[in-house]
Amino acid sequence: MAEASDPGPPKVSIGAPPGGPPEHNSGTPSPGGSPEGPPQGAPEGGPQGGPLEGPQEGDNRSDHEVYMEALKGLEGAPKMKLGLEDVKKVAAALGNPQDKYKVIHVAGTNGKGSVCLKVASCLMAKGN
Repeated sequence: MAEASDPGPPKVSIGAPPGGPPEHNSGTPSPGGSPEGPPQGAPEGGPQGGPLEGPQEGDNRSDHEVYMEALKGLEGAPKMKLGLEDVKKVAAALGNPQDKYKVIHVAGTNGKGSVCLKVASCLMAKGN
């Protein structure tokens, strides 16, 4: 009987960031480019000098002027809606699994160790 060969560790592929263009790993040219170089119109060596990197070479504007111009470009952009409504909908669709766990969440910059020690001490004194 022939043994199955071990395929080795799984191959991990890291793709483009969320919302970004898909990564092309096939060796075929990406739109406007070739596998040997950047897409047409892209600077050699990758993107450089975004609006929040301050004035570029030959630009006589101050940092303040560059930043203010970048902020003006955000006018009319859709507002981000902050909140937990979507998270609550997903949790509800999953049957609110968070309600089944007995957890004490300790967060913050300082004092987590001492808070956890005190909580553990209280729980042990109570028999938990």
